[in-house]
Amino acid sequence: MNIFGKFMNLKRLREILTTLARHGFAHVVVHAGLDSLLPSSMRLKAVANSDDLHDSRVHNAARLTMVIEELGATFIKFGQVLATRPDIMPPEYIAAFSRLQENVEPLDFSKIRWVIEESLRKPCSEIFASIDEVALASGSIGQVHRAVLRSGEKVVIKVKRPGTDEIVKDDLALLKYLVGVLVKHFPETSTLRPEMIVDEFSQCMQRELDFVTEGAFTERFAEQFREDKDVIAPRVFWDYVSHDTLVLEEIEGESLSSKVPTLHSEAENVAQKLTDCFMRQYFKDGFFHSDPHPGNIFILTDKRIAIIDYGQVGQIPDDMKKQFIIMLIALSRGDIDVVADFFSTIGVVSEHTNLRDFRNEFSTFITRYYGLPMDKIDIGQAINEAIAIARRNGLILPRDFVLLAKSFITIQGVIRKVCPDYNFTKAIKPFLKKTIPEFFDPKDMAWSFGFYLYRLFNLLKRTPEDLRDLMSKARAGKTRIIFHHEGLEDVSSQVERASNRITLGLLISAILLGSSIVLASGSELVNSVEIPFLTGVPISAVIASAGYLAALCLGFWLAWAILKGKRL
Repeated sequence: MNIFGKFMNLKRLREILTTLARHGFAHVVVHAGLDSLLPSSMRLKAVANSDDLHDSRVHNAARLTMVIEELGATFIKFGQVLATRPDIMPPEYIAAFSRLQENVEPLDFSKIRWVIEESLRKPCSEIFASIDEVALASGSIGQVHRAVLRSGEKVVIKVKRPGTDEIVKDDLALLKYLVGVLVKHFPETSTLRPEMIVDEFSQCMQRELDFVTEGAFTERFAEQFREDKDVIAPRVFWDYVSHDTLVLEEIEGESLSSKVPTLHSEAENVAQKLTDCFMRQYFKDGFFHSDPHPGNIFILTDKRIAIIDYGQVGQIPDDMKKQFIIMLIALSRGDIDVVADFFSTIGVVSEHTNLRDFRNEFSTFITRYYGLPMDKIDIGQAINEAIAIARRNGLILPRDFVLLAKSFITIQGVIRKVCPDYNFTKAIKPFLKKTIPEFFDPKDMAWSFGFYLYRLFNLLKRTPEDLRDLMSKARAGKTRIIFHHEGLEDVSSQVERASNRITLGLLISAILLGSSIVLASGSELVNSVEIPFLTGVPISAVIASAGYLAALCLGFWLAWAILKGKRL
């Protein structure tokens, strides 16, 4: 395998493998055939300890978390993404990865100033009246500074760290490569769909690295709540937005994380506003903030709520949104078939999926909730349990649905902290009751039915022409039916290899037998002619010796090929 051909950064790959081995994952490196990239002293130790791998999952999760923290920004964000996938990762890993935090020292402002001026193509003095050179926040991708525009508006500037794009690009390439090696040498990991996870993560990182995209998401939320008297989103100053720089209105308020202890009589009102805000996102708009932790929610002096940081958002199509609402109602009514059908419909079924066990386990799960009033059901906990059941039975759920579930559960936990006595489940009932009739609005149904008829008409209209083309190609001999048998290529290759080895083994045996016959028969089979330079040695002995030598060489070659797994 030509690693240089795929990656220029071999040093980074060695760093990743060394970190894995140092934290007890030497067996992974050895079994993947990558131990040659380890330092020589560590390589010997890794090979010697390659079978000592049966730690508990909790211990493995803790050690893998340390690996991720050491490897830096890209891997920390990958761990944070994995922490949002309870449908894929076991609970021990979810708990460990949920604690991953970026601890990044801010860069000197001179480097940040250079990025701002380079990306906006103007000196800072032409844009800003003043900039606070002390970072308000610092992360692996960028850092945030307060500033005042020359027009007088107070803003915050989010600036990407120099070289971040290249670092993330290289790390993503290495991550894809390592996942491919992992699946090849550890087939059991394929049930976790690691290639799919890395592809989704790559898309997330590409969006997060583009501040123009984050600005668009922020603008969309601001537009969604423009008429709302209780909720706002920061204004985007588009004249000062680029791939590496984002300028937003400064939200002058207090974060919910610091405001909670002082809310007192306002707590229930804040809880209701948060419920209204997020239920609208989930059940009406379908475009939602997927990371609503208390640090991203601000309480303004006029009692309004501001939501910030739109780097992580989710979007669900109307069909899935309707299914989700119907599933919540079915859950409260104990209707197992509707709930199970929802998960099996939206989930990705593979050869590892066991739908029968999934339904059986779901039946037991629903029994615990059957007959309970809806306001007595912890919907967040119920969704978490349902996702865990899907994971145990090999059902992979769509990323945006999992983000919705995560956001739903997070905001329920936030509201519970704000107002412990607030009944979240009871509060969302009006949204469900209001939304269900909208699904059956006669006008919407008529339009949907009309579109279905239009698509059906087009299909029927094209059918005769498609059939005529198919028949014409068949008559002209241009139609071929190709059967592809998955896995038979390896079988035929192994059969060919085995037959070659058997043939060679028979040839060696024939040479040995023939040589023995010649040696035993001597002058009876071969004229007793002496070779001049081998006085007293009959030619039969020479022929037999040559045969033995040839058989010996072929035998050693066959044994070497078998031991090394070479193809004959």
